[in-house]
Amino acid sequence: MRLVVDANILFNFFNHRSKTIEFLLLEYLELFAPEFALKEINKMSDLLKKKCKISNKEFNIMIGDIPLEIYFTPKDQYSMVWDKAEKICGDPDDIDYLALALKLNVPLWSNDKKLAEQQQVEVLSTLDIIQHPKFKKLFVEEKVL
Repeated sequence: MRLVVDANILFNFFNHRSKTIEFLLLEYLELFAPEFALKEINKMSDLLKKKCKISNKEFNIMIGDIPLEIYFTPKDQYSMVWDKAEKICGDPDDIDYLALALKLNVPLWSNDKKLAEQQQVEVLSTLDIIQHPKFKKLFVEEKVL
C-alpha cells in the first residue's frame, strides 16, 4: 500500500521504543514524504535526540537511513496541486503533505485530528493502520517469520 507520511510519524523513526517504527519498516508499505519533511526533521534534531535518547552519531546514521525507507519527493513533483491543497488545508505546515497525497492519489498517514477533518484526502492514523485487517494480518505474519 502506498501512503504519504507526515513529519510527526517520521519522528518515530528515531524512537527505538516506538511501535510506529515497525510499521515504517514494513516492506509492503510504499511510503512517500515531501522533501520538506527532511528539513523539519533536521530542524527538530536536538529535540529528537533528547527525547529519543540518541547520540549525534546515531542521529546522523538514522537520518541517512530514512531515504532508504521513504521516497522524499521534490516540490516540483506535486506543485501542480499546491493551490488545491492550500484551499483545503487549515495549517500551512500541512500543505506539502496534502499536496503530495493529492498528486499521488493515496491516503495520508497522520495522527493530526485537525488534518483529518478535511474531506479531499483520506487520513489514516497509526491506530487506523494497526486496526486495518490487511495491515493487522501482514504485521502478525511479519512478526511470526
